[in-house]
Amino acid sequence: MRTFGGDLGILGLGNLLQVISMSQSRGFLTISQGEDKKTIQFTTQGIRLVSGVRRAIPLGQILVRSGRLTPPQLEALLVEQRQTARRLGDLVIERGIVTREAIEQALRDQVSEEIYDIFAWPEGRFYFAESESDNLPNGAGPLATVTLDANMISLMVEAARRVDEMKLIRSEIPMDRLIPQRTAAKTSADDLSGAAREILSLVDGHRSIDQLVHFSNYPKFTVLHSLYDLKHRGMVTLDPADQGGQTEIRRAGPTVLLIAREDGTRAEMSEQLKDGGWSVVEAPTWADAESWVNPAAAVIVDLAPDVDEGLAICDRLREESKKSFIVVAEVSAQMQALQSGARYVLLKPVPAQVLLDRTAQLRS
Repeated sequence: MRTFGGDLGILGLGNLLQVISMSQSRGFLTISQGEDKKTIQFTTQGIRLVSGVRRAIPLGQILVRSGRLTPPQLEALLVEQRQTARRLGDLVIERGIVTREAIEQALRDQVSEEIYDIFAWPEGRFYFAESESDNLPNGAGPLATVTLDANMISLMVEAARRVDEMKLIRSEIPMDRLIPQRTAAKTSADDLSGAAREILSLVDGHRSIDQLVHFSNYPKFTVLHSLYDLKHRGMVTLDPADQGGQTEIRRAGPTVLLIAREDGTRAEMSEQLKDGGWSVVEAPTWADAESWVNPAAAVIVDLAPDVDEGLAICDRLREESKKSFIVVAEVSAQMQALQSGARYVLLKPVPAQVLLDRTAQLRS
């Protein structure tokens, strides 16, 4: 059974989903960030969210926001649900309020939102394990029976749009620990989205963005998007300078072993690492590198230009030295890179700051 894992923040969820989908692999993709963890199953029919529904938008809220239920109807149905222990979807179908097709679409929307929520995670780890069966695992979550379209075209288009939006949002809202503050601006909230109005009502000068996600029950992307809108309307402020700024990752360690066959690549990365405070040992081949593996604080392997040769070096590091390492690869070699056993996979071109941060994290 094939397995691979790596750094979600570097590869990107959209890239990862596309690689698995295009290779027509079946299996389970687990994505984690701190205590948050979600598992997506790839099947011959499509994808399922089998576990990790932590901040799912309740079905009733989806039906209200789509105009299929009124708030008073939802309140009455929830009372009946608590008394009878029946599912809300069954109740609304039985009453003739909403069709079964509409409920199924709402559930698909719910699953999609849960998956889109991962795109708001600034970093994380992933692990993919192939499976020959499409059966649901034991302990699958409440939305596991919902299957999204196998080709995932609409999911990927929307995901790509959100990735682009998230880059813009993160340029102004870089941290989830920021505490939004209301302003004294006399701006009308009449034309705000329902989500933005709800988020604004929860902004009290004490709740952080993470807490707004918890109290609103909206996915993080929706909360961040709403705050971005409110900020540009002058209704809230989010100033990192007033809240301690970002904590820099410690960069330390005397020596990094850089194994790269191409002279230009080796010289460029070596200069970047030296600028970050590292001492660098450059090695074009395994023979040049072997004696430096154990003394080095961190090891980086570039797969170009001979991917097989690079992977053979990874095998030696993994099986003989038991040393954690970083792999740098072209996009065309990303699948092989993911299977190399590296702790982090960096796709070219690698920004200098990313290279420095991941090297420091490898040693920590």
